[in-house]
Amino acid sequence: MRLPRLKSSTEAMAYHCMSHLVEGLDYLSEEEKEHLVDLMWRVTDFCGLELCNYSIMDNHYHLLLIVPPRQEVDNRELLRRYERLHGSSCAQAQLLRKCFEEGGGRAQYWREKLLGWMYDISEHQRRLKEYFSKWYNRRRKRRGALWDGRFKSPVIEEAREPLCQVGVYIELNAVRAGLVKDPADYRFCSYHAALGGDERCLRGLQRMTGESSGMEALGQVRQQMGIVGRKLSGVGKRLLDPDVCRRLLWGGGELPFGARVYWRNRYLVDSAVLGSRAYVERLGREFGLRSEGERMKGCGEGMRVLLGLRRKE
Repeated sequence: MRLPRLKSSTEAMAYHCMSHLVEGLDYLSEEEKEHLVDLMWRVTDFCGLELCNYSIMDNHYHLLLIVPPRQEVDNRELLRRYERLHGSSCAQAQLLRKCFEEGGGRAQYWREKLLGWMYDISEHQRRLKEYFSKWYNRRRKRRGALWDGRFKSPVIEEAREPLCQVGVYIELNAVRAGLVKDPADYRFCSYHAALGGDERCLRGLQRMTGESSGMEALGQVRQQMGIVGRKLSGVGKRLLDPDVCRRLLWGGGELPFGARVYWRNRYLVDSAVLGSRAYVERLGREFGLRSEGERMKGCGEGMRVLLGLRRKE
């Protein structure tokens, strides 16, 4: 049975969000990827979320998002967020401005409605996918669904090791796909944007790594990717051989960080919760899931996952 998203109104929760286009569609063009990146930032600002990093691929995207606990937002900030998302000249934004100026029951109605759309991962993804779909379908003169089913959203513990493991995995998407040898050369990922001085991306990497500045965070991410001199290093060519990795895992061995994030890793995309043993077991108990967790193969004893979303019997 499909279960609701794992959410909390009292503590921040991080999510690795992924969604694919329906099968058979043409790949996104560069202009379409640029529009999706711009929309992603505007929707994230509107919803009050924090974006650590992202990668927009030809037929899917990856986002690492942190949803803070619900907060009080005054009418001025609500209007700013709405106008940032929809534009200050749209008719609805002007009506909303007038409504807030006049006050009364109607203003309270819209205030509660807008707040209900914020600080929620489902509302964020719904708006991002819905608004992009409408724009894409108008542009391509097509109808019908654009995205293939529900988005994935494993919960990631808001701690340095799990956030970095997922974040670096996201940045290496274009490398895994064979599009580039260095994510610095891929325009549609946050690592490339951060290298270009994008303050939003630098802040996101700083949030992810816990470093004291954006530039220190950038260096930390590059070191964790194992990219020096535009080649993967510190991992070893031997450990980039999938057969070697499989034999090592079957033997109970531990993979270095670079090898864990270089290959597609089902733990990082298909699990329900990823983090320390204590975190995974606590969420398992709170949400009525299997609470024992499973050790991530090749990652030592520190990291645990809950795979699937089955209730305890």
